[in-house]
Amino acid sequence: MRTSSRGTARFVKASLLGLVTTSLLAVGAAAPASAASGITWQNGLYGHSYYLASNGYQAQPFMAYGSNPPASNWTDIENSDGTWDEVDFAGFCLTGYGSTVETMPCNDAKDATDGHMRWREINTGDGWKLQNVLSGYFLDWTGSSPNTGTVYLHNGDAGNPNERWY
Repeated sequence: MRTSSRGTARFVKASLLGLVTTSLLAVGAAAPASAASGITWQNGLYGHSYYLASNGYQAQPFMAYGSNPPASNWTDIENSDGTWDEVDFAGFCLTGYGSTVETMPCNDAKDATDGHMRWREINTGDGWKLQNVLSGYFLDWTGSSPNTGTVYLHNGDAGNPNERWY
């Protein structure tokens, strides 16, 4: 789902998820009301054609090219403090340590992670910046050319396209 406002998209997703949850509760099944799956993060460089992706095991995330590659789907889990956990298809959380970004095993339940695995999703008006809660650093991609670069955390926000996510 693409909208001009990720917040609007979250509201719609949460509303739909609430309807599904209510329906599931009626038949005795439950789903977490604070999770939205199928979230993608496109980087601002190179026409938004690169996605934050995971290889499904404990390693550094990478940038994948194409139209929504499968490894680029994340589940957003909202914590009660307003932060978010980004969980990959294998159940690993996007994790920041200093300037290093990795995917690490985690408990993907609401409020079950620490500051290394929590992210502030800050609307900039022209995209989003993702700030690691513990370090205060921002998710960035060196993106020196379309097929190279490192995903890392940057101290401070320079407002560059490689620090914007869509």
